[in-house]
Amino acid sequence: MYYTSTDKEALEAYNAKITSGENYDGSTTVRWADIIEHHEGGSFAILKHSSYTLIEGVDENDDPLDAPTVDSISDFFPPLENLN
Repeated sequence: MYYTSTDKEALEAYNAKITSGENYDGSTTVRWADIIEHHEGGSFAILKHSSYTLIEGVDENDDPLDAPTVDSISDFFPPLENLN
């Protein structure tokens, strides 16, 4: 599953939060995942970590807040043969 956002900085901060939280040392693992830009621009995606949410907190019904997701990166960034 992937988080999607138009705010690349939010995804970069999410990546940094996981890198710090998982104690990646920078020698074998430098970051959680690469941020992928949509082929039409203006939208980005990053692999969702099962232990970290992109948006912290709860709504008025005490349900956790969360950002939009797609199940597969191909739902966000279609294979090249589908772009023609």
